[in-house]
Amino acid sequence: VTHGYWEYDGEHYLLVVDTDVTSALSKSFTVQCDIGTSQYADFELVIEQYSGGEITSSKVSPSKVEFSDSIPRGEAKFYRMVVQD
Repeated sequence: VTHGYWEYDGEHYLLVVDTDVTSALSKSFTVQCDIGTSQYADFELVIEQYSGGEITSSKVSPSKVEFSDSIPRGEAKFYRMVVQD
């Protein structure tokens, strides 16, 4: 999988794309991603346009998060960071 991060209008977003379309139908992944802020200690990741399921996520440094999930072959998932001030 490959991933990207961006901030827009005070919101923080992550995108994960499965680029290996020859692999299994679904795969689990763990990603570490640098984020554009270090001010939030607590957060959760929410999959946009999706309900159910749970994403394991944590801060591994002040401006880096790590999260695990699964993704169908060749598809993408779009996450929003929900931060608790």
